[in-house]
Amino acid sequence: MATIEELERRRVEVDAAISNIMRTGQMVQTRNGRVEHANLAALREERAAIEKELADAQSYGSSGESWGTKMSFYGRG
Repeated sequence: MATIEELERRRVEVDAAISNIMRTGQMVQTRNGRVEHANLAALREERAAIEKELADAQSYGSSGESWGTKMSFYGRG
């Protein structure tokens, strides 16, 4: 699992890519031809996945790391 800092850095990078596409569009005309940016829908899906992973990491604690799995025991005591 990635650390909280890594997830936040990835989120900033994805946000910048989304912003770039929103500002310039999917296709950009250059002197040498057309350049197609990354798929906006795919970037939005990636951002949602990062947000979920970030929320999960923050729920485990401030370090973003957990050494165990939360479990419940239902049986004879």
